[in-house]
Amino acid sequence: MRPPRAFTLIELLIVVAIIGILAAIAVPNFLNARIRAKVARAQADEQAIGVALETYRLDQNNYPEGTASAGVGFGLDRLTSPVAYMGGLPTDPFEYKFDVKADGYAWFPEIVPNYVYFYTKGGRSDLSRDYFINIGVMKDPNGPVPRIVDKWQLRSIGPNAQGDYAIAYDMSNGLMSIGDICRFGP
Repeated sequence: MRPPRAFTLIELLIVVAIIGILAAIAVPNFLNARIRAKVARAQADEQAIGVALETYRLDQNNYPEGTASAGVGFGLDRLTSPVAYMGGLPTDPFEYKFDVKADGYAWFPEIVPNYVYFYTKGGRSDLSRDYFINIGVMKDPNGPVPRIVDKWQLRSIGPNAQGDYAIAYDMSNGLMSIGDICRFGP
């Protein structure tokens, strides 16, 4: 009769090494999938807010005023009452990490969980630099900025959670690259 065969130490070490290699590959991919999901959610939320803004404009013949100052939803609260263009305002999926100042605007923990909304009737050139850089109108980021009229901007603080006001997030620079996730309309 043969004694029962057991695993050798070498066999066990090889199995542990293979499991370690698979874990080293899987964990970063899982973390990247979470970031990609949050970016997709932020983009979908901004698209939904954009539809509500356009509906508001059809009814009110203007967009709600919105500036980067402390307040509920930066002016987006008008989309929920008195007429409900949205059931509620979504919150930014990216976590606020620390106090930052972005291009002169202070981002405070009580307002950063919301999407930031900018709109001024008649337009403002100081709120449109990254829009014109992104669409290719401006080549020099330090050059004079054209005036943007009747366009709104929505911002999420992005994966680095720092509120990089003048920089638009681009996934091609790496998932954790700097920049805000922006949407411009109409």
